Amino acid sequence: MSPTNKLDLRLNLNNDDKLPPIHVQLIDNFTNKKGMTSHCYRIAYRSMERSLTDEEINELQWNVREKVHSKLNVVLR
Repeated sequence: MSPTNKLDLRLNLNNDDKLPPIHVQLIDNFTNKKGMTSHCYRIAYRSMERSLTDEEINELQWNVREKVHSKLNVVLR
């Protein structure tokens, strides 16, 4: 299973009532000499009814960040 699918499944992002349907894509990963791995994800939020405002996107993004931090116990940059 890809890291993108693992992230989406573990966080249950597309089944969260507070989030519109989203698309998660792993776009880069890097492992340093100490063995720590970094992942870079592209997240697209979608609404079929209207355009989302910057404020709505910012709130959604912070909600995803909080979920990632609390459920996966990772360092966010």
